[in-house]
Amino acid sequence: MWTPNESSLSELINFLNKTQISDNAIQKEQYKQFEKYAKDPSFHKTLIYVLNSTSQSKDIRNLAGTVLKSQLELNSRFLSEEVIAFFKANIISCFFDKDFQIRKIVSNLINTFIRHFGMDAWPEVLSLIEENLDKTEGNEISIE
Repeated sequence: MWTPNESSLSELINFLNKTQISDNAIQKEQYKQFEKYAKDPSFHKTLIYVLNSTSQSKDIRNLAGTVLKSQLELNSRFLSEEVIAFFKANIISCFFDKDFQIRKIVSNLINTFIRHFGMDAWPEVLSLIEENLDKTEGNEISIE
């Protein structure tokens, strides 16, 4: 799996942490940072990496997923084939995460992906969902 360099990862984690601060000045600065990050080709891959990273807190992982979802909503047509392939290859492992909130954001990401790119862009995800609908091992999935 691709890994971001340590400084980029640290910068993104810091950014995600600061998005939770309610100070207006900090929020404005974070918005400027976000605009800069969104132009970086590795930004989306780093968000996916953080979402997958069990060494990060649940809150940071959830934030990474939420930002990724908003990026899919706003910029899906600008995502490179490399990012789309990375998304499809790596988001599935989060589908089985032990934390319900992570599984829920992943199901929302899958839903958003399918709405923007269509089932033809990722036909194998449907069989994954079908195969796991009957699982009762405490790993409930959320299809929204």
